[in-house]
Amino acid sequence: MATLIIDDFEYATDGAAQLAYVSDAPANLQVYSEATIKTQGSYSLKVVADTSSINKTLTHTFSPVIDLTGVNNLKIDMRSNRTGSNVKLTLGKSGVSGTGGDISHSGGYTYHTFKTSGTFTPTGVTSVEVLVVAGGGAGANYDGGGGGAGGLLYDATHAVTISTPYTVTIGAGGVYNGSNWPQNGGDSIFDGMDAVGGGVGAQGGGGSEYLSSVGGSGGGGSATPGSGTGSAGTLGQGNKGGDCASGDYYNPAGGGGGAGGVGGDSTNLGGDGHGGIGLEYSQFASVGGYPAGWFAGGGGGGSYFGGAGTGGNGGGGNGSGDVGDAGVVNTGGGGGGAGADGLPTGIGGSGVVIIRYADVAPIIVSEITPNIVVANQFQTINWDISAIADGDKNSIDQFIITILDASASNTFYLDYTGEYWIITSTVWNKINNQTMITLSCFKNRDTRLVGLDNFLFKSMIFLNGNLLIGDIYELLKVEDKSVINILVGAVDC
Repeated sequence: MATLIIDDFEYATDGAAQLAYVSDAPANLQVYSEATIKTQGSYSLKVVADTSSINKTLTHTFSPVIDLTGVNNLKIDMRSNRTGSNVKLTLGKSGVSGTGGDISHSGGYTYHTFKTSGTFTPTGVTSVEVLVVAGGGAGANYDGGGGGAGGLLYDATHAVTISTPYTVTIGAGGVYNGSNWPQNGGDSIFDGMDAVGGGVGAQGGGGSEYLSSVGGSGGGGSATPGSGTGSAGTLGQGNKGGDCASGDYYNPAGGGGGAGGVGGDSTNLGGDGHGGIGLEYSQFASVGGYPAGWFAGGGGGGSYFGGAGTGGNGGGGNGSGDVGDAGVVNTGGGGGGAGADGLPTGIGGSGVVIIRYADVAPIIVSEITPNIVVANQFQTINWDISAIADGDKNSIDQFIITILDASASNTFYLDYTGEYWIITSTVWNKINNQTMITLSCFKNRDTRLVGLDNFLFKSMIFLNGNLLIGDIYELLKVEDKSVINILVGAVDC
């Protein structure tokens, strides 16, 4: 059994805007909840179209997809202040061929942007383009080195298997709380692509515990004698952090390495401990990066006496004589170093995983153009989908409303587009020569059965007096095949 949900219309406030519906002309075509003019439930869907709305659409994309296998007929109640065929209703499959992350479209591509950990499941593609960026390392204080950028990995043609869930891990930026040693960034991982978190900058103090660390890109060296050398990056993911060659207290610290270049060395007052530059992927500019499309820049080195380094393109935080700047979130940028001892340093920017593939053209599964015979009165629209193959209607995820005639303004209402119970697999029995049916799930509300046009229904008799999953309910043969009212109980469906 499957549930078709075009919209529940269960909104708390009458007249509330239906934000689930996206209008391509919001000033001319608007949609609301309507609590008074309806045929069932709490609300109907109210659409207001002005004379500039010709060929404009309202689109509701829903998840999970709806399986209409075995369903031959749908029913929608419609009321309009205009007679005639002024509106087209469409069931379709969107161009999205995967689930997970923040889904967007730009330039003919679908993007899945993971800013936090999640799961990507391809539903119609076998090759994707992937960018994986780890969290950036924290900067250090006391003329501290800049944090290294998170490791960056890119695959233009990454093979995936349809319907296989892939875990996506997003690395956090490295932190420094003022008492413990600054931390490397966390790894970001997608299907064997393991981007290593950025290394921390060296902290003033001179002992071995204050040295920079290796990471996706390495942290920058400190201006304090004994900790002036920047650390290495990971091969194929990033670069070395910058050095402070003289190890002089008065010099700025070295910058953290970036995915596109080494961190800047600092050799004198005022000089050059900038974060290493990141890498630009302009195809991802619409969904991330700082500046847009740039990722994994190193953090700038700190300097108490002036001349702190700037962060590298790709979200690297600036160094400072005071508090270092944080790397930009979801870029993998390294944190900026701080000048004085005990000051907070720039934390690393968190990582990101971006997956994209060419848009799959939306598929129109079925369309209907209702003919309103009498204005301002609900009439039932029978939507015949029996000629559509089950393989074409097993994953519906869009309901589209298109205005065909805008020669006059039109206000119309749709109802029974809320919840239908669609019976696609049933268990039939004969008890005392009466037909029985096993239904797996109900809710305590009026429910319409669709797809069983050979039977007539009126009421349900509860065996054992309880509404429970798996119980058998009797369907009595009468003249009315309308709405079945569920009388008692509630089930967690």
